[in-house]
Amino acid sequence: MQVVVLGGGNPRQLGLVYKSYSSRSLVPLPGGRLIDHIYGAFEGLGVDVWFVSDDPNALRYAAERGMRVIEQRGEGISAAIRSVVSRLRAICSREELVTIIYGDVYAEREFYRQPIVGAERGLVPGIVVTVPAYIHERFMRIDVNDVDRTVIGIGEGGFVYAGASVLRFRDLEEWSRAADIEGFLRGLRRLYAIEWLGPWVDMDTPWDYMVAIRLHLDRLRGVYISDTARVSDRAVIDGPVYVDDSARIDHYAVLKGPVYVGRGCLVGVNAFLRDHAFLAPGAVVGAYTEFKRSTALDAAYIASHCYIADSVVGESASVAPFTVTRNIVYDVSRVPESVRITTSMPLERLKLGAVITAGAHVEPHATLKPLTIV
Repeated sequence: MQVVVLGGGNPRQLGLVYKSYSSRSLVPLPGGRLIDHIYGAFEGLGVDVWFVSDDPNALRYAAERGMRVIEQRGEGISAAIRSVVSRLRAICSREELVTIIYGDVYAEREFYRQPIVGAERGLVPGIVVTVPAYIHERFMRIDVNDVDRTVIGIGEGGFVYAGASVLRFRDLEEWSRAADIEGFLRGLRRLYAIEWLGPWVDMDTPWDYMVAIRLHLDRLRGVYISDTARVSDRAVIDGPVYVDDSARIDHYAVLKGPVYVGRGCLVGVNAFLRDHAFLAPGAVVGAYTEFKRSTALDAAYIASHCYIADSVVGESASVAPFTVTRNIVYDVSRVPESVRITTSMPLERLKLGAVITAGAHVEPHATLKPLTIV
């Protein structure tokens, strides 16, 4: 079997918080990037894993980690599929199975293996479906026969296509000639639904990303401090906490997990990180700052005496002293369509703060209202 991860495409709203790459597959997660998380799902399974993208940075990153890469020619999923078919035609028989994974979907690693599990059960061709808390109009709704698990309707039903499928190579060739995926699926004589009811997030916006980070941080266990990290013996570490290489934790800082401090980060004197806080490599949290349920991307700088909650601080953004983010409880009936989060997880207790875009500068003493994009 061949496994193909589709890592191209428009970064959409998630591109607000990073600028050094365009592929959503490269967004940081605690301990790596999304592409690392997906690739790790196939370790030891004896399958070839391919990565297709139109982002040279993403292709280079994937190749360095041992994936086989395909340069995408053109834009959109259809162009990605045509690029895959062109590359794999020389090595695949028409009946060989190919798993297609969308590289902007976050889920437990078992999710990415679901097409392989479905193939073992004879569910070919098959698509993985799930039930999100909110169904965006852009999603393909799926109706499923409860008895034999076949798809009986496309564009209707209580499931949505979750971004993973298993096809014969000859089906993939048909997809490459179709105008869109919906038309391709409608043309199949028989299509099976492979249900996934675990954690799942379609990462389209910074808010989706924030939910994915929290799910990933829930995987932390215990306390790990790298041998090259410098942690004051006066700091308080209350796990689960992970402190990566060359990070510095200053006097009287408090880390109350789940917390992940990335490579080369700095946490200042008396800073307080807690409750699903994630610092990507090179981020700084200044003295006396409270940083909770929030994410700071690569090289983000948050000065002293700030209160940052339920927010995303973009790559290389700078937040001046005494900045405060306000938050609100997430209510799908009240927030705009652009803020509605696409996940299978319940969101009753979720709060939303602000999004500080990549490279932005927040002036001192700023108070950012909920859902503000700076």
